[in-house]
Amino acid sequence: MRTSPFIVPPFGTTPLDEQALFPFKGVVATTADLPLTGNAQNDTWIVSADDRAYTWNNSSPTGTIDKWVDIGVVSSIAWANVTGKPTSAVADIDSAVSARHAHELTKTYYVDSGRVDTYTEDGTLAKPYKTIQGAVDAVAALGLSAYITIDIAGGIYAENVVLENAGLKYVKLRGNGYVSVNPASGNALQSAATNDNLVALFIKNIIFAKPVVLTGANGAASFADVMLTDVSFTGTATLTATCLNNISFKDVYAETAFAFNNVVWSYMEGGQLQGTFTASMDSTADCPSGGSNGTVLANGIFLSGTAAYAVAGTSTYTVAINGCRWGNAAVTLPAGVSILAYNSFMRGTHTNNGAITLHNASVEGYTAGTGTLTITGQPASLIANTPAGTIAATNVQDALNELDIEKPTISSGSGAPSSTPAKIGDIYVDTAGPALYFAKGITSSADWIAS
Repeated sequence: MRTSPFIVPPFGTTPLDEQALFPFKGVVATTADLPLTGNAQNDTWIVSADDRAYTWNNSSPTGTIDKWVDIGVVSSIAWANVTGKPTSAVADIDSAVSARHAHELTKTYYVDSGRVDTYTEDGTLAKPYKTIQGAVDAVAALGLSAYITIDIAGGIYAENVVLENAGLKYVKLRGNGYVSVNPASGNALQSAATNDNLVALFIKNIIFAKPVVLTGANGAASFADVMLTDVSFTGTATLTATCLNNISFKDVYAETAFAFNNVVWSYMEGGQLQGTFTASMDSTADCPSGGSNGTVLANGIFLSGTAAYAVAGTSTYTVAINGCRWGNAAVTLPAGVSILAYNSFMRGTHTNNGAITLHNASVEGYTAGTGTLTITGQPASLIANTPAGTIAATNVQDALNELDIEKPTISSGSGAPSSTPAKIGDIYVDTAGPALYFAKGITSSADWIAS
């Protein structure tokens, strides 16, 4: 009785109109608690002290206590005379309530595309949704500020999963077994609009076979946490992340390209990226609340594709790699981009217009541009020295500089050399001879020895 929006008074009472609908407003303790302002004709309250219903018998919203008319004992009102009551059977109502409480307790909705039987989907383990999108929509309807897990049973889901509902805040997509999202066309997963409230997205143990697109709004604090664990990108499943505060990977495998555009913070741990990895920041484009400077931290990543970097406006980008094999082709590092390499090997020739720091790390090829190169922590034992031990350097950069000074000078002329050699090992070419002379000393021209 107390959950019904309207009641009809029992026959034999004396309100203004026995057949009128009386909107049920609530329950008060005593008649002294009945409101005397803000009322509408026929508003009805139940007084718990005597379990009787009272209705407002006054055209004015304000009046005295006598305007409340006793219309009967609550227990005497027949169920048949209650309007607006549910039409479902009591068992159905109990089932719905139980399902709702099950979600509240576990905060888990279940999906199983393998179910072919007919039932009313409610996301429980007994009656799971048959599509991921069905579960996403149900979670969005809750609008809760807490993680809701969508547990996805093994199978291939040929659908476009769209996370673009204002009610989505904390979502966890968890594959249970072999779970592949592979629509016939379009994006496998997309969140590119109406997602300002999406604070966190957690994805685990899912294979995407089509593109994944995640885009935040300019200045928004959404996407504070995007976390992917044991996720694979196969076929044409590129990942494009734009205007996000944070994205983190762990044990991710990708066959195609990854592009991070205006992503403030990125962390990658343990995985293989076979496609091009692009990291770019542009302060003149849409940026999240975290700002317009980006950082990538990669730990134990095998990047067998090409690394590419870009900055525009006042943006900067810092790429820190540790224990990585990074890239496979030539790279031009633009101004505003810094690479900090620790215990890593960077493939390809790097033309440096930014800043590169190597700490127990190496680069396959290096071309000096307008940038800076810092080499630290290289053990002296790794520096190639002459048998005579004449190189005094204790790090690679100093050794290279010293070797550059120590290399022999080659000169030429017509006839034997007449000058004193500058250093031992210098070479003189007699163009009239022809003959070669090597310097064995630096005392006089007699120190030139013909070959």
